[in-house]
Amino acid sequence: MIDVSVIVPVYNAAQYIDLLIHDLHMQTYKNAEFLLVNDGSSDNSYNLMNKYVASYKDSRFNIIDKANGGVSSARNKGLDVSKGAYVIFVDSDDRLKPDFVLRYVSSIKNSEADMSVFSAIKVFDNHKFKVKSKIDYSEIANKKNISVGDMIKYFSDLRAWGYPFCYITKLSLWENIRFNENIKFQEDVLAFFEIWNSHPNMKIKINKEAYYYYVDRDNSALHTMNVSDYWQFVDVDNKIISMIQ
Repeated sequence: MIDVSVIVPVYNAAQYIDLLIHDLHMQTYKNAEFLLVNDGSSDNSYNLMNKYVASYKDSRFNIIDKANGGVSSARNKGLDVSKGAYVIFVDSDDRLKPDFVLRYVSSIKNSEADMSVFSAIKVFDNHKFKVKSKIDYSEIANKKNISVGDMIKYFSDLRAWGYPFCYITKLSLWENIRFNENIKFQEDVLAFFEIWNSHPNMKIKINKEAYYYYVDRDNSALHTMNVSDYWQFVDVDNKIISMIQ
């Protein structure tokens, strides 16, 4: 059985997908599958993925082609076909340390947790790794597992966030849960709260270490929102409040 599925939504990522595929190939953890989900890219992403994957001859890779439906749709497709006991989400324009998968899997296994959370390093670009800031969990990192109640409190105190690439979870947690494909912003936060609401007795491990380089681009969706986009944050917050009440 495969230990972990790494799900990578890919949309018009031709200019940087080679770097991520290289990082995945260099992962020291062998019992994994790397699911590259092409979300109907209109550039050369699909052909380049096939080219780079073929050159590495790495059986961990699996390329999935689908019609465009957005990042949530691509993640959901990955969840539908995942064979691992655990699942990690990775963005196509980011970079990984070689022991990224190993550290995530080791943490959730050794702590006997249902979910494990890590810090991440924000960088300006995906080549030089010049540090911009950090998604920092060091303040709340603990040797012991925490409860769902603790995690919700950390979110309310703005000491925890919904970046999917910071999490590794048991695949079983997603059995009846998927990302909302009608929501563009905070769809990740909503999905995690749905998991916690459905599994109130689950155990969570918080780690201070970072093995992921998050490229914080000025032209990303988060940095180019309009007024109507901001209302999605309010809508998601209202859904979450109703859930946890």
